[in-house]
Amino acid sequence: MICALAVCFLAFGLYIAFHFVSRFHPQTVSEVIALARFVDQKELEDLASAVIEDNLRASLPARRFRTEQRKRAILLLEYLRRMSYNSWLILSWAYQLQDRSQALLAANGSLTVVIADALAAAAPFRLYSLMALPRVALRILLSRLRIVPLPTLATAVRVKNRTLAGMYDQLINASIRLAVSEGADAQHLARILLGDIS
Repeated sequence: MICALAVCFLAFGLYIAFHFVSRFHPQTVSEVIALARFVDQKELEDLASAVIEDNLRASLPARRFRTEQRKRAILLLEYLRRMSYNSWLILSWAYQLQDRSQALLAANGSLTVVIADALAAAAPFRLYSLMALPRVALRILLSRLRIVPLPTLATAVRVKNRTLAGMYDQLINASIRLAVSEGADAQHLARILLGDIS
C-alpha cells in the first residue's frame, strides 16, 4: 500500500515537473534576452587556457594550485550550466518561430535557412553541454575526494575533439542571424551571450 502510494506520488511529481519545464517557451527575441544567462566570454577563455593554467602551476605551491584549480573548475562548471541553458532557450525559440511561421516559411526561403542554422547550432551544443556537464562535475568530485587529480581544464571540456568556445561561437552567430531575420535588435542579445555588457 505504501509502495503504491509512493509510486503514485512519484508519477504525479514527475508529471508536474515535466509540465513545469515544458510550460514556457520564449516566443520573441525580447523574451530570450530577458531569460538568457550572462556568460563572460573573456573569463571563459581564461578558464580554458592551457597557458594560464601552466603559469598557475609554475607559480603556486602544489596544494594551493589544486585548490585554485578546483575553484576554476567550479566556475567553469557554472559557465557550462549557463551556456547549456542559453542553448536550450535558443533551441526553444527557433522551434517556436518555426511552428509560428509555417506559412511564412513556404514563401520566405531565407527564413527557413536561418531557422535551420539556429537549430543546427543549438542542438549539438545542447548535447555537447549535457555530455560535458556531468563529466566536469565528476572530475571535480573525484578531485575533491583525492581519487584522481583534476586534468587541465582545456581537456576537461573537450568532448570528441570539439571545443567549448568554438561550438558556443557557432551558437551565438546563428542566434544573432535569427534575431536579425526576425527584425529585432540583435546587439543586445549578442552582448548578453558574449558577456559584453557595458
